[in-house]
Amino acid sequence: MMLKHADIATKPAIPILFFANKMDLKESLSSVKISQTLGLDQFKNKAWHIQASNAVTGDGLMDGIEW
Repeated sequence: MMLKHADIATKPAIPILFFANKMDLKESLSSVKISQTLGLDQFKNKAWHIQASNAVTGDGLMDGIEW
């Protein structure tokens, strides 16, 4: 719903970053499965990125911010 909001959908220059927490767990979804589940492939005019992260250790946070 957020990505379809008029304030976001009409502005392709706004990049969207998703932090995928707990990606280190064996039962976590892959980035591909996450993008499919969220339907991100339909947003062809918007830059988006899924960053694996771990909130406890901080792994992936700087990579996401740098993206």
